[in-house]
Amino acid sequence: MESERIIRFLREELTESEKLEVLDWIEKSDENKSIFSELKNTMILADLFGKDKGRLSLNTGMACLLYTSPSPRDRTRSRMPSSA
Repeated sequence: MESERIIRFLREELTESEKLEVLDWIEKSDENKSIFSELKNTMILADLFGKDKGRLSLNTGMACLLYTSPSPRDRTRSRMPSSA
């Protein structure tokens, strides 16, 4: 199923027959349910943060937070308080 059709479903822009097709697709597998849920959550976050709904894509919700701890060679320059 195309992500654009799911987005239009979430925006309530589909005909009744198109809505039924999306609902049938969602129910076909756990993977489809997961994809639908991810897109729905992405749209909710986009609304919360004021993103342009027209530019929403699957990658919008694929953010990740990367934390890197200081390298042992940087110990003398670390601004992190020592735990010892």
